[in-house]
This record gives sequence, C-alpha cells and structure tokens, in this order.
Amino acid sequence: MIRGAEPADRDEVKRIVDAAYSIYLDRAPFIPAPMVADYEALIAQQRVFVSVTDERIEGLIVMWRVEDHLYIDNVAVDPGNRGVGLGARLLKFA
Repeated sequence: MIRGAEPADRDEVKRIVDAAYSIYLDRAPFIPAPMVADYEALIAQQRVFVSVTDERIEGLIVMWRVEDHLYIDNVAVDPGNRGVGLGARLLKFA
C-alpha cells in the first residue's frame, strides 16, 4: 500500500533515505541533497508518500506538482528491499 506520510513517519523516512543514499558519501564531495532535506516540512506539505507492508515503511517517494508537471525529488528504498521492484512501483504511483 502507498499512502501519504504522516508526522509519526518522519524518523523512519529519514532512516531509509540515509540508508539509501549513504553509499554515495565516499564517492561525492558533498552530502546528497535528500540526506539533508527537511522531512518534517515535506511531510507537512503532503509531499512524501510511503510504501507500507505489514505496518512497516519499505520505501518512499517525494514529489509535488509544479505548474504543468509533477516534480519527483527523491525515490528511496530501504536497502533490505532493493531489487524487488519497489522503486518502479513508487514511480508508477507518481
């Protein structure tokens, strides 16, 4: 199930984003933008959607409408769920 993120999801959203993007930390001279985003604000703005199975968040997509298109800012999947098509499902949801 994919649903809008709730304020109580913030810590788990941040954990998943950090886990998903941490592989780039030693390759780039900067911290990836998703790792420093304000997820409390993004959730409050209804821009974060989470994929949930058995009450557990597996991945997320951050997106919002901009004039005539949909802006996708971030897709992150918990590393334990990589390779099962979750990212594709999140993009299809978008």
